[in-house]
Amino acid sequence: MWKLLRIKDIKIDKVGKVRNVQVETPIGKLLDRPINVLYPLEVNDEEIHLEPNKKENMKIPETEQNTEELQEPIAM
Repeated sequence: MWKLLRIKDIKIDKVGKVRNVQVETPIGKLLDRPINVLYPLEVNDEEIHLEPNKKENMKIPETEQNTEELQEPIAM
C-alpha cells in the first residue's frame, strides 16, 4: 500500500521552477523529494486540516506551467 505524505515546504531553484519539496511521513519524519516522484491527490476543502499559522506558508508559486491555458491534445 502507498504511504500518504504531507507537503511541508516547496523548494524553488534559481530560475524560479519548483524542483523539490519537503514532505512529512505519518510518523513525522521529514524527507526531500523531487516533484516528479510525487502523485497529486484530489482533496476536498473539508479534508484539509492545516494549522492556521501554516496556511500562509503553503502558497504555490506562480510558474509558467500553472499560468498557461490548458490546450486540447492534438493527435497525429
